[in-house]
Order: sequence, then C-alpha cells, then structure tokens
Amino acid sequence: QQKRQMKLSMGGAIDRLLKKFRMTGCKAAKNPCSRNADLSAGEPHDFPLRQIVGALLHLQVVCRPDISFAVQKVARCVTKVTKSAVKAAKQIIAYLSGTRSVGVEYSPKIESDFYDTYKEIAANAGKELKSVVAFSDSDFAGDCITLKSTSGSILYLYGCPLCWSSRRQSIRAVSTCEAEYVAIYDTI
Repeated sequence: QQKRQMKLSMGGAIDRLLKKFRMTGCKAAKNPCSRNADLSAGEPHDFPLRQIVGALLHLQVVCRPDISFAVQKVARCVTKVTKSAVKAAKQIIAYLSGTRSVGVEYSPKIESDFYDTYKEIAANAGKELKSVVAFSDSDFAGDCITLKSTSGSILYLYGCPLCWSSRRQSIRAVSTCEAEYVAIYDTI
C-alpha cells in the first residue's frame, strides 16, 4: 500500500495444478498454445480434461488474460477428449509453470508507461486517451472446421487490465474486415 502497487498472481494455484496432474518439474513451454493445432483430431483419450479446463478457466478469469485464447480452444474439446486436446492442455500448464509470477499488476509507473505508449496513437487518430481503454482483435476463419473467426478483447482501467475475453464468433465472417467488425461489436 505504501508503494501504491498491487499485483494479483496465483502461484500457489499453479503449483497445486502442477502437483495434481503430476507435472511438477516439467519443462516450461514458451507459448500457451500451438498456432494451428487441430485439437479434435487424434485418438480418443481417457483423461480428466474437464478438471484441467475448470482450473485453467479459474486462473484465466482471475488474473491471466494471456492464456484466454488457448483455454477457450481446449474447452471446446471436453466432450470428445483426444490426445491432441490433452497435449494442448498440458502445454498451457507447462507455460504456467514457467510464468508463475505473472499476473495482473497496477502501479503508477505501469499507468504512466501505458499512457506514454498509447497517447501518441490516440493523438494520431484525433482522439484523447481516457482512463478506460478497450482493444479488440480477431483472426479470420481461424477455426479449421467451422471456418468461424475468434474475437479477443481487453479493457484497461488506468493502464491495468480490468476484463478480457476470447471466444468464437457466432457468425461466419466472409472477410477479414467483417471479422474485425464483429470483434469490435463483441468488445462493446
């Protein structure tokens, strides 16, 4: 409180997750997911994927926006568990093992750095940077099976992430521009 600093990280929860699924001491992954992995492909696998997804969703909602995309991809596979889905879930856990101390953080320095970074971008667009800032993005036809895009959004309050989301779009966009518009709509 004296430093005017706050950090939310869930190192203890990550340690319990590593222990529960016997991954303590695993090699840390550099990314939470592989780019174009088809998680529905492969042989059926008897693995408690729902338990992992539940734990990962908890971590993602509380303080880890960096795993949102990867978790939502794996969460689609809980009804038909495959070896590739289990491998993807374990990759997220391996990524978390290497980034235990990462979380949502606020300090006056982080706030000023955020405003310094984005103030010029807003000024070039003729806008003023406010205390609440939202970003959105999408991929175009990122799901290889349904050809639906994925929307991602994040809202910042004073340079600190406040809420975030990553989900498959409800419609099939026919262009990159349309996918971006849907992502903006989802953010709003």
